[in-house]
Amino acid sequence: MTQPTRMPRTQLKFKSGLENPLVPERDEDYYASPNPMRDHSGVFEAVNAAGPAPYRGALPGRIAFFLIFVLFGSVFALIGFRFLLSDLSNTGSWRDKFDVIDIGFAAIGSIFVLVGAYAISRDLSRRRRIVTAWKNGWIDYYPALVGQFYHCRTDVSSSSGSGRTFYYYYRAPLKVLHPDGSLKEMHSFEFQMKRNPDWYRTRFNMASSAEDAKLDDWNNNGWAIVGISRRPGQTHAELDSGLTKKQREAVFNLAERNWRMPNSWSW
Repeated sequence: MTQPTRMPRTQLKFKSGLENPLVPERDEDYYASPNPMRDHSGVFEAVNAAGPAPYRGALPGRIAFFLIFVLFGSVFALIGFRFLLSDLSNTGSWRDKFDVIDIGFAAIGSIFVLVGAYAISRDLSRRRRIVTAWKNGWIDYYPALVGQFYHCRTDVSSSSGSGRTFYYYYRAPLKVLHPDGSLKEMHSFEFQMKRNPDWYRTRFNMASSAEDAKLDDWNNNGWAIVGISRRPGQTHAELDSGLTKKQREAVFNLAERNWRMPNSWSW
């Protein structure tokens, strides 16, 4: 019995989360209807059987953070409005007891509540949009060989408590394996990783620029499961698949055992 081909898994950790561009908000209606040309290779069934809908893990931490945000805002707003209403009932006039501090508490608290509620609503809407597209057959998950990645940009945020925080963003060329054994050249959407380029350059296969990034037997970083929109003309894939490790392994196992592999792995 022939042993299945083993795809070496990448050791890189990608982060895009709910910010990923697989299903743009402007095209929400497009993905709301079932895709008549959906994939029937068994990937959807494998992912569905191995765990929850995509990006479930990206929600709890974010929602918990913004719920705390809303809670603090509610307390501030309650204090401010309580004192304002108390002053009004005692004097009968706002002008007699115009307390700037009370108004500030009420205003800041209200802003916190509105911002937190908006952020929670936005994240839930993003995940609902992605899950709807996936269930309707507009998002596929396939194995992809990850080429030399390269640094795109660095964002910096500052705060009095934690100081400066750096966010590093990268891209990479890809070879996506399809169920019929064909390989399609694509490029990744931008993804975030924790460390600076110098740290990765000495440990992984990294290029200095997009023009220098290669993808072949020697210049790669192993295999990952990528998300791809089935909308025609797509040239980019999402490296942060939103799947659990068990779900990613289910796709790998399906491909390794049942898909027709290329005759040669040399490109």
